[in-house]
Amino acid sequence: FARMENLRVLYLKGNPCSKKIPNYRKSITVYCPDLKYLDDRPVFPEDRRAAEAFNRGGLEEERAERRRIREENNAKHEANMKAFQAMIDRAKAEKRERTAMREEDKYTDETDPVESNEQRMQKMVDKWKEDNADDLRDDAKEHAMRCLAAEREREREREQSAAPSNDASLEGPLMPEGEESEPQRQEGDEDRPQEAEAQEEAEREEDGGEKKKEDNRKLVYEDIWDDLPTSQSAPAAAGGGSAAAAAAAAS
Repeated sequence: FARMENLRVLYLKGNPCSKKIPNYRKSITVYCPDLKYLDDRPVFPEDRRAAEAFNRGGLEEERAERRRIREENNAKHEANMKAFQAMIDRAKAEKRERTAMREEDKYTDETDPVESNEQRMQKMVDKWKEDNADDLRDDAKEHAMRCLAAEREREREREQSAAPSNDASLEGPLMPEGEESEPQRQEGDEDRPQEAEAQEEAEREEDGGEKKKEDNRKLVYEDIWDDLPTSQSAPAAAGGGSAAAAAAAAS
């Protein structure tokens, strides 16, 4: 494997040869300098440094190297925290100085001649949007907005066209004061009462001048929704009817 210069990934998990290599993972890591992934785990820079230290001086050297790695990481973290705190302090000092200058010179955000970082970044963003307006244009959204505006315009025109017709239908013809509008009569309305009276007189003559008696009989519908009789009940019903007819004849 050491002769493979471009070896990046090696998977020997479950291979019998891995058991014959002393300190398998550390040895493979040392002798394959470009290896990035071994079996099911990546090869980190800290792992490579520890493997090289183990190859140089054994377990004690590896422990010392790992101690140095932790110290370096802690020092780097502390440096980052200090840089962050310094940035915060610098921003606060600039803000205090800007506030004091504005109180003295009576400047506002719009009239301040000194350009702040936020204003500078906003100008850069606006310039970038202007330069890439074609790429940022949303064709689907613009089409939807045009369709919505056209639909609203059509609804407005429809309401405006319907308003005069409704007003005209509600007003009606003008009538002079003191006169009430009479319902319009259709042709044949005057003849209908006469036809009804003639029909009533003809019915009285047929009854001999006597008033017709009211018919108080009720029409009863029995078993109107019952289903048709089945094939088995039909002969029984027929037999019952014949027996009733025989009894009637005997009496």
